[in-house]
Amino acid sequence: MVFGVCLTVVVGSWIITNEKILPPVFKSVSIFYPNNPLTGEQQSIFGEKEIKTLFGGDADVDRLISIGNSGKLIWSIIKKFNLYNHYNIDSIKTPDYKMAITDEFMDNFEILKTKLGSISVTVFDTDKFLAADMAN
Repeated sequence: MVFGVCLTVVVGSWIITNEKILPPVFKSVSIFYPNNPLTGEQQSIFGEKEIKTLFGGDADVDRLISIGNSGKLIWSIIKKFNLYNHYNIDSIKTPDYKMAITDEFMDNFEILKTKLGSISVTVFDTDKFLAADMAN
């Protein structure tokens, strides 16, 4: 009985830690605050108009989160990082390849508003450098 439990623990540990069976997944997080759009106005640059804060408000955060979840940005990331090859999705063999690549990317991507009013972009991937590049 004890031998069986020990053997199960050893085999289970080997499976969990074996990179060929279960590759490690890396998490990359980028947190930033949107800037106040008024900081770019000519009156603000030359000191004619006072700006109370350099950071954007709730509307700016919501706008950037909407952009982050937009189809155009998602497809830009998919193309830029050649995620078809990375996720092994063949556009010829997979009839609904666009949905497959989008679903795979969205399973590994998250953009949220934090409780402090910043934006958090999180990417999970088996390649730690790719995860970092995509998050940034």
